[in-house]
Amino acid sequence: MTSQLRPNTATRSLHPVVTSITRADQCLYLESVQAFPGTGRTAMVNKIHLEVAGLRFVPGDAPHGNVAGQPIASLWPRPGETRFILMSVWGVGGTVVIFLAGLQGVPRSLYEAAEIDGANTLQRFRHVTIPMMTPVIFFNMLVGIIGSFQVFTAAYVMTGGGPQYSTLFYVLYLFRQGFKLLRMGYAAAMAWILFIIIVVLTLIQLRLSTKWVYYEGELVEE
Repeated sequence: MTSQLRPNTATRSLHPVVTSITRADQCLYLESVQAFPGTGRTAMVNKIHLEVAGLRFVPGDAPHGNVAGQPIASLWPRPGETRFILMSVWGVGGTVVIFLAGLQGVPRSLYEAAEIDGANTLQRFRHVTIPMMTPVIFFNMLVGIIGSFQVFTAAYVMTGGGPQYSTLFYVLYLFRQGFKLLRMGYAAAMAWILFIIIVVLTLIQLRLSTKWVYYEGELVEE
């Protein structure tokens, strides 16, 4: 992955093209290829799922349709959460690029020194790669934790908080209270609570990072 091969460069150059698609457009695309209970249709993803499972779709008058006598809901026991899993897979490219940049930033001299000392591939990965990658791991973890508290667009566009409020995330609930029910004071209080929670968790992570995150400059000074 860290080599300078031409195909690798071409692959990395495709990443901005994919990430340039807005989150709302991604949600609309998933809506067009995936049908869940309540849509009254079977789309591409469900058809592939049925063929792999060896089942046959039997169209019916009911809005949910049925598959060999079984409701489509039985194939997707948690349809709301499934959508967000697919969305998270779509957006993993940015994290991978950051990890790739971190891997390319590990000095080759450290691998050469470890190899001279007799370290095998696994030992070099454990004692060189992972310690030098801890700042990148910490950054991605911190950004991921903060982002997990700010899920809004996907829930607003795809599910609206349903089914049965299973995807009613905190920020979406805050939006409803402030801009639909016009309870601005309540929404502002929720926003401050969210801010305090994120700050506290960030400070805790920063405090704990001193025990496992290693920076090359600090190691040189020591």
